[in-house]
Amino acid sequence: MESKQNLEHTFSQFNEAREMLAKQFYDLIGLIANHVFSGNLIPDAQNVLEEIHKQNNMAEAEKNVLKHLYFYSSHLQSSKFLLGVLGRFKSGKSTLLNAIAGEEISPMDTRISTGVLNFTFWQEKEECKVVFDSGQEMSIPVSEKAFYVDYRHNPDNEKGIHSVRHGSPYLKLQPEIIFVDTPGLEAVNRIHEEITLDFVAQCHAAIVVSCYPPFGSTELEFYQRIKSSIPNIFLVQNLPGDKLGDWIKLEAQTLENLHKMSFYSLDKEAYPQGDVRSILNRIADSQDESALLKFKEIHKIHLYSLNARDAYEYLVGGKKDSPDKQGKIEESRFAKFQKELYDFLTQHKGAELVRDYQKKGKVILQELTRMIEGRQSLLRKNLTEIEKEIKEKENQRQKALNMVEMLSDRSNLKMISSYKALKSQILDQDLQKLIEELDKSYGEWNIFRLNKGQIKEIKARVNEFNRLFGQRFQEWVKEVQKVILEARDQIMANLENHGIFGKLELSGSFSQVSMGEISGAGYIDYGFGLAFHGGIAYILGSIAGGSGIALLGAGFAPVLIGAAIGLGVSIPLAKKCAPALESAKEFLSKIIKRPANSIFQNFRNNVKEKLDEIERAVLDTAMDNFKREVTENINEYFKLFSQRMEELKNKKSHGMTQKDCELECENLQNIVLQLQKIGEALDSKQVAEKVTTNEKVEGLFQGVKGYLKKFTT
Repeated sequence: MESKQNLEHTFSQFNEAREMLAKQFYDLIGLIANHVFSGNLIPDAQNVLEEIHKQNNMAEAEKNVLKHLYFYSSHLQSSKFLLGVLGRFKSGKSTLLNAIAGEEISPMDTRISTGVLNFTFWQEKEECKVVFDSGQEMSIPVSEKAFYVDYRHNPDNEKGIHSVRHGSPYLKLQPEIIFVDTPGLEAVNRIHEEITLDFVAQCHAAIVVSCYPPFGSTELEFYQRIKSSIPNIFLVQNLPGDKLGDWIKLEAQTLENLHKMSFYSLDKEAYPQGDVRSILNRIADSQDESALLKFKEIHKIHLYSLNARDAYEYLVGGKKDSPDKQGKIEESRFAKFQKELYDFLTQHKGAELVRDYQKKGKVILQELTRMIEGRQSLLRKNLTEIEKEIKEKENQRQKALNMVEMLSDRSNLKMISSYKALKSQILDQDLQKLIEELDKSYGEWNIFRLNKGQIKEIKARVNEFNRLFGQRFQEWVKEVQKVILEARDQIMANLENHGIFGKLELSGSFSQVSMGEISGAGYIDYGFGLAFHGGIAYILGSIAGGSGIALLGAGFAPVLIGAAIGLGVSIPLAKKCAPALESAKEFLSKIIKRPANSIFQNFRNNVKEKLDEIERAVLDTAMDNFKREVTENINEYFKLFSQRMEELKNKKSHGMTQKDCELECENLQNIVLQLQKIGEALDSKQVAEKVTTNEKVEGLFQGVKGYLKKFTT
């Protein structure tokens, strides 16, 4: 219990820092809405977004500014750390992950156990989703999770799954962490390792687990491959109980191996005499724990030795209610590792997260300040100047719309050009290479003579192509996003109020394109199934003679085929009568010959057809959406400006004095000063120090509520 409280305290300090930062911006919503935008917003309303939508006196552009503040605040408070556990299969990855999480979140004790990325995290609503290599998502019952995660139910990832993501309020997990189990290295299918490598770069921290004997060449080579992507890696030697007593000696050996592979250089200031081997041998021989700890700290190596099985048994398994639980966990050396891991997340990665939000926050404050200063400038104008300003703004609107048309056309040409390059790379290089390899191995084979292993190998190669295809497609999407953002930025640079364009996003049509429908082993399945079951339908139709009755062999009752035999009947029939159809396959192979390369060519044609569909539909839709959204935003901006100018003109025409204008300018200036004060408080060094030294942060974030009272009392 004491250990759990200490871990909660570690996260409470980090949470306090980010909650205070988030609250500061949340409080600005009411201040800006009611005293800059002339709204009537209730800041403490249960649903603030709904309250923003209900503001009839505000233009959409002003509402968008408030939404920015809201989402900034809520995203900061809900952000999580991504913690991945990596290593060879059967190294104890899942066991260690379950111990860290304090819950049974990953399968254990199967042949390879985890076969895909397995994300588990706390959230208020129970939800479990399967994400396929294609990018498609499918919700599943939690009870079926193992059928997608566990290798036994999805050998060699035949289902083409990228990850399974499970959020639950019923799991007592550290809410700030997303726990991720990964497929084992050196597993049967090398796609496992590719999935893991693709994922590593996203982690805030990664744990590489090695069982006894620890950290052989394979694991160290893997570590070498990923250390540039994620330098903050925790190396864990998962030792059996009878070897845990030798942990100092084993860690010294691992440190020597790391040095041999150039993972670090000896710090000559700390160790002016001797070489790495002699220093580590001396530490091992003397069993000097403090000297070992000092060596690791100086060289910034996170290396730990523990017994994951004991930690799991006493935290999650059958011994969690044991009276000597705390002592056994300490003996396993797990508690020290978990505390230092969580300290690292909160003090280092947590500080990085807060700094990132500080930068974003300063941009928001600058935009708000510019907006308010623009309002002050208008208040100081006389009626003649206001009328002149209204006419000038209308001219600017027309120029802006013309610019949108020109930039959109230019961007469209860039997108089309980049897409043609993508198509060429996929069809003429990646797909051509795949088809040539398949043709060489199986092209002349009769598909009815291919066995399950051969079809499985074909599907595995197609899955590799599918993964490469998905990567290239996503890279192209990023390129398109860049083109659109460049066009947007050029437009924004020519307008006064940049903030109104924050809601623009790339059309969802790109991310919704189904990779599975463009390419994938599923199509190969369909191609073989179509040919095979089509042959079965032909045979059954001949036997039945159109009468509707056919006998499928000993032990099977007569099956009604129907007068019109076809795939609609034969495929469901095949599932029901699989044994009989399998035996019929040999018969088919003797009387029907269909080479496998016909399936491969059909597959190529299918990919080309889908790529052509994207070119015809998605590209035009994306640019049309961009033009429409930018045009709407431009018109909204000028509508807002005209509306506020007309309001001001009306006020000045009906008795608003210069003194009234000066008083409003003064109130607005006070708000500007308050925003500047918040900006000064967002000094990254100050907040970073507060996070890492576990001190309270109220002193950094004072003033908004107190200042708000000046307007409400």
